[in-house]
Amino acid sequence: YINAEQYDKADPLLARLISETSTKNPDVYAMQASSFYNNDKFAEAIESLKKASELKGESQPQWNQMMLAAYAELGQDDQAIALG
Repeated sequence: YINAEQYDKADPLLARLISETSTKNPDVYAMQASSFYNNDKFAEAIESLKKASELKGESQPQWNQMMLAAYAELGQDDQAIALG
């Protein structure tokens, strides 16, 4: 669904995957964040990116860029600036 840009279908599928498998794979959370972001669910994208970074032990540059953009979309410039 993500490749077909059907984010409204991808969001619940990824949530189910995470819930049913209790995955600790940061890439799954990053994929969920991407789907949320592209579906204009910016707050949810930020939470998924935070979880991905927590599981990975570090943030990835592309995750930081998406988080910065999500904060900007929400008008939370102070949070975006804090990311640096």
